[in-house]
Amino acid sequence: MPKKKEQPLKTYKVSISPSKETVKIFEWISENCRCLYNHFLNIRIERDKNKEKQPTWQEQVKLVRQLKEKEPKLSKIFSQVLQDVPRRRVAETWQNYKEYKKINPRAKYPREKTPNRWYDTFTYPQFGFKLENNQLILSQGRGEKELRIKVNLHRPIKGKIKTLTITWKKGKCSACFSCEVKQKLRMPISQVKRKVGIDRGVINLLATSEGWKYANPRFFKKGADKLTKLY
Repeated sequence: MPKKKEQPLKTYKVSISPSKETVKIFEWISENCRCLYNHFLNIRIERDKNKEKQPTWQEQVKLVRQLKEKEPKLSKIFSQVLQDVPRRRVAETWQNYKEYKKINPRAKYPREKTPNRWYDTFTYPQFGFKLENNQLILSQGRGEKELRIKVNLHRPIKGKIKTLTITWKKGKCSACFSCEVKQKLRMPISQVKRKVGIDRGVINLLATSEGWKYANPRFFKKGADKLTKLY
C-alpha cells in the first residue's frame, strides 16, 4: 500500500500573555523536562561507552511511565509533553551526534542541558491544547486545572494544527503552532508548452536560452554608503 504523502508544515508564532503564576508553571515544566532530557541522554552515552545497543525512543518513552511512578510530581505534567523529550528531542540530538561523528571521529558527546539555559521550550506534540476566543487552553496532568492564556493573534491561523511549542526568551513568551497546509498543485509536464533554460552568472544575474540577460542588482554595492561602521 503506497504511503500517504505528508503535507508541508507551516509555523505560526504568536505572542502570549501568561500570568506570573502561569510563567512559574512553565518554568517548572521546563525544569523537569530538562532533567528528563539529561537522564535519557546519559543512558545513551553510557550504552555507547560500553558498546551496548542503543535504546529506541519507544523503549525510552516506556521508561517515562516508570519514572512517573517513582516521582509523583511528574504526573502533574501533561503526559505527551514528557514523552516528547525522549521521543523527539533526545532522539534528534543523538542522531545529529552520530552523523557528525562520521565526519569528525573525535567528536565529543552531546552536553547536558544546564539550569536556566538551553531548555526554554516544551512541546505538545499532538493534543492537549486548543484555541478558543483568543485564549490558549493547555491541559495539565491528573488533578491539575487547565491553563488559560491570552493570545495576541495578529493573523488567522490556517491549516490543521499539528503541534504546539511554548517558548520564552528574555521574558517574552510565545506559542508556535505547526500546521498542515495544502500544497498547491503544480502544472503537469504534459501541459507545459514552452521550455526555457536558465544559466546563473556573476556579471549577469541570469541568462536564458532565448538570449535574454538580467543584470545583477548588486544591492550591497548600492547600499554601501548607507552602512554605518561599528567600532
